[in-house]
Amino acid sequence: MVCCAAAFAGPEIFIPGTPAKKLNRDSVQVVALLKTAEQYYDTEWNYTNKKKVDSAFPPLQAAIRLAMSSGITVLKHQSLVAAGRFFFRCDKVDRASRFFTAAILVDSVAGNDSLRAEAWFKFADRTPLLPPYLDVKKDRYERALQLFKKTGRIHKQVEIHQRLADMLISTGNIAEARKKLLWLLSVQQFTRAAALADTYRLLATVESSDGNYNIAISNGMQALAHGNKDIDPFTASQLNGSLGTWYQVLGENEKSLQYLRAALSCFMAGKNPDVHQRFAVYTVLRQMAHCMVLQGRKIEALYFLDSCNAMLYPETDYARQQIAGAKGDCNKALGNYAAAEDYYLTSIKLALHNDRAGNIQLEYFQLADLYTRWNKFNLAAIYISRFLVMKSDASGVSRLRDIEFMRFRADSASGNHFSAIAHFRAYKELHDSIFSAQKSKQIEELRMQYDVAQKEHSITLLKQNETLQEGRLQKAVMERRLISAGLAVILMVLIFMFLDSRKKKRINAVLSQQQQMIFTRNASLQNLINEKERLLEEKSQLIREKESLLVEVHHRVKNSLQLVNSLLYSQAVRLKDESAIRAFHDSRHRIQSLSLLHQKLYMSESLQFVNVQSYIGELILYLNDGYNKDDRVRFRIHIADVELPIQQAIPIGLILNEAVTNAVKYAFPQQPEGLIELTFSGNEQGYTLVLRDNGIGFPPGFDPLRADSFGITLIRGFCDQLEANLQIVSDNGVCITIFFNRDADKAGIEMITDINQLNEKQ
Repeated sequence: MVCCAAAFAGPEIFIPGTPAKKLNRDSVQVVALLKTAEQYYDTEWNYTNKKKVDSAFPPLQAAIRLAMSSGITVLKHQSLVAAGRFFFRCDKVDRASRFFTAAILVDSVAGNDSLRAEAWFKFADRTPLLPPYLDVKKDRYERALQLFKKTGRIHKQVEIHQRLADMLISTGNIAEARKKLLWLLSVQQFTRAAALADTYRLLATVESSDGNYNIAISNGMQALAHGNKDIDPFTASQLNGSLGTWYQVLGENEKSLQYLRAALSCFMAGKNPDVHQRFAVYTVLRQMAHCMVLQGRKIEALYFLDSCNAMLYPETDYARQQIAGAKGDCNKALGNYAAAEDYYLTSIKLALHNDRAGNIQLEYFQLADLYTRWNKFNLAAIYISRFLVMKSDASGVSRLRDIEFMRFRADSASGNHFSAIAHFRAYKELHDSIFSAQKSKQIEELRMQYDVAQKEHSITLLKQNETLQEGRLQKAVMERRLISAGLAVILMVLIFMFLDSRKKKRINAVLSQQQQMIFTRNASLQNLINEKERLLEEKSQLIREKESLLVEVHHRVKNSLQLVNSLLYSQAVRLKDESAIRAFHDSRHRIQSLSLLHQKLYMSESLQFVNVQSYIGELILYLNDGYNKDDRVRFRIHIADVELPIQQAIPIGLILNEAVTNAVKYAFPQQPEGLIELTFSGNEQGYTLVLRDNGIGFPPGFDPLRADSFGITLIRGFCDQLEANLQIVSDNGVCITIFFNRDADKAGIEMITDINQLNEKQ
């Protein structure tokens, strides 16, 4: 699926003293070759898919030859750095180092310190985070840092300090990492650096490693607040996923699930995720399933895993690994210990294949927990030992706490009570260390509330004292006035009492008459209320009957369309003319899109609106089954969760039927694989439908907006019905964009309201 050639061509490069035509031609060719190579070698976790990764080498060689002959420093730099990245992916560290060194030499000869700094930075980034290379990796970062200082690129300097802190975290030097990050935070706050959010994220990771989960959550919130809209969707997904993990450790499963859902939404909003990001989203899925298990929704968690996996990257090793581990978690919670064991062992096998140490250790922990629950303590002890031997992000304080509790159970079952007591004490210490931060925070909040209450109380006392002083000053004056007025008041009271007694007699007589009138009116009102309730009940009954009739109408329309569809199929079987058969089949698909729409209407709560996400999803599945039987074409769908009135849903379904049918049938005649991407989004102005493919496109000179082919004529007609703007672009494929406003939606609602008002009047 392609939107335009620029997505593959990359940025244009302009260097003084180079002929513009030669520069543009060479740069476009080199960047296109490098993009092709990257699609092969940078979509796999490691060198396990050797055949696919090796396919990157021919275009990479061609790019290097063209770049070297062009004499353009930037092209040489890009091609040599790409070769270094390729050989690091192939686990050939020495060859990768030679290419990076060559890139640095080219940049040095050209006197380009900016490119040389980038080369050292990428060289350090790709150097493995393994004991033999740790000092070398740090030295390469330091070289890049000096060059970025020389060129004045502060943002890159901050990024390198963050990388060095990340190295310290990964190697277990938590105190040093915290010290560096706090220093970096002070610098960034002073300079208002854009990467402040990432520093807070790393600080949160440091605190979580020490079991300070409340402080970690606070730093994570700061990262989200400072990042706001500036951070990319994948970084936002990572931050929300970390917050979900920490809330899960603290036992706040609802909040955990809330942030994990946000992490999944952020990931889905991103475009072209790399291999690391694709792996990370499966970690989020597993944590979401674990939250559901903790909430008692075990079966729902299994369905959730299958549905999400089908929408993402199910045919990859890391997907199989994480899904297997997550299903092991669900089956363990369900008590299906044998099935859980099989899933965990499968996940370990895939993690070893992918060289993912953290995931191997995680599955060791899960197996130890499984065997402890299963009362197979000897096997549990084996996997506890394997877990403790390894060091990775999976060995946090919360898991070490749970390991101590497993040991306590094993020793208790075997009668080794002294050892059991020791492990239980260790468990309690780790448990208390996790929640001590939470308790401190609660105490601090109570202290602040107390201070505020004390200040408010002091202010109240001051006001009371002021009032008392004013009262004392006025008391003497009031006493004199009261004495002189007392006799007059007593006399007036006696007069008023006499007059009041006479007035009360008259009022009581009037009140008796009014009370009788009120009783009479209340009886009349009660009769009116009873009559109104009866009429309202009759109206509700009529509305329910109308709704039932409307549901039945949609159901019968759907059945009638299905009958017509069956008749067309029966007729098509008897035909021999291929064009007639195709026409019958196309008509059947158009009718099926209408039938599916009416099915959605009578099955939904609203009879005037259709959920676009569900309707388009099922329509694409139907068309895929009908035309894409050999799975030669892949679909990628991004559909907003919105409701459309039936007046707009019908044309949209028929437009999609025509566009997708044409793309599957004609866009990929020679391609072994094709890709169709469908996006439906909306805002306050209206809705946008985009359908792209990476097929052969239209022939030269073909104007789709004036063509008289039946399918395109239908699309134009339905767009006129929607009063929509239609754009069809053919460039490395076909891109159809349709925008229509929400006026029809509002008109539909107003029409329904008018009908309801008319019914009420009748």
